[in-house]
Amino acid sequence: MARLLMIRLQQLGLQVHTDDYGNVVAFLDGENAAGEPLVLCGHMDTVDVVENGQDEIVVNVGEEKITSDGQTIIGADNKDSVAAILEMVEIIIEKKLKHRPLELVFTREEEAISVGAKKFNFSLLTGKECVISDMSQAYGKVVRSAPYCIQVDVQFEGKECHAKEPEKGVNAFVAACEFVTLLSATEIEASVRMNIAAGIGGVKDFSSKSDISIESISKANRNTVPGMGNVFIQLRGLVNEHGDKTVEQIQEVSQKVAEKFGCKVVVNVNKLADCYVLDEQGNLMLKIFDVFRAQGVEPSYFDSNGGSDANIFNNMGIETAVISSAHRNNHQVTEYVIIEDLVKLADFYLRLVTKVD
Repeated sequence: MARLLMIRLQQLGLQVHTDDYGNVVAFLDGENAAGEPLVLCGHMDTVDVVENGQDEIVVNVGEEKITSDGQTIIGADNKDSVAAILEMVEIIIEKKLKHRPLELVFTREEEAISVGAKKFNFSLLTGKECVISDMSQAYGKVVRSAPYCIQVDVQFEGKECHAKEPEKGVNAFVAACEFVTLLSATEIEASVRMNIAAGIGGVKDFSSKSDISIESISKANRNTVPGMGNVFIQLRGLVNEHGDKTVEQIQEVSQKVAEKFGCKVVVNVNKLADCYVLDEQGNLMLKIFDVFRAQGVEPSYFDSNGGSDANIFNNMGIETAVISSAHRNNHQVTEYVIIEDLVKLADFYLRLVTKVD
């Protein structure tokens, strides 16, 4: 994907580079460029969804929709936006239209929680406004806010022994269960969505095995007082400080339980992304709404429950808005593209970049 993109962008006359992680960045300025640079971003990867082991994507183009044969995704998340950006660039160059200087970013591994964006070399960019089309909602939606996402893994380490002599051991799984009970009763900030997603107990390092199953757990652990108890938690919300405070509460509760049971506890925290909330009256949002209305579409805000590359861009100081895409049912074999919306998306980009102040 990156190689094909670079070839096409170079054919169009853009300056094309890759950063150290393989993200693609391209620049279009020249004599027809005016105003402040605008960043447009799309991601090159897709999820891997197939049925019946089929690897080849069979694309069916109908009068209104583009679909697969029902055995695979079509990869429109996010290739519909990439295609619309390319179409817009071709029109600008062909018609020699006056436009804002463009900085195009195509990231790797967005589906892996924006790994490519996190590793992107932002020193390559000068633009302070960015638009990303990466949302499977009705055309005309604009993301106003998106949450932070924090993963917290809590591991209690006790002492294993044979089940016939439990007094010689320290049951780490029971400690983990009490931790869940106490944490559930802990008052946290109302803005925080905490999901205690899973728990597992058993012999130490058992959870690292790739062939783990309910049956294998029961066979390996039935006669052993478990020396390990793991709890997996996810936090989401729109106030970064509240998420950090909840992490501290998790650490405090886990330490209290560990002291009670006489075991060790290790808490690993992985903040996947910070949240953002955009100003409805901000310059970028007003421009986006103006373009939608010029298309005859009445735009509306959408508060997302998930993140995207926009979380990374916004927290790097580039005001970034996510708008709806042309695809629907993303990450499923029933994924499809609405052709009319794909045409509108290319037109949206064209109107936006040629709107020179």
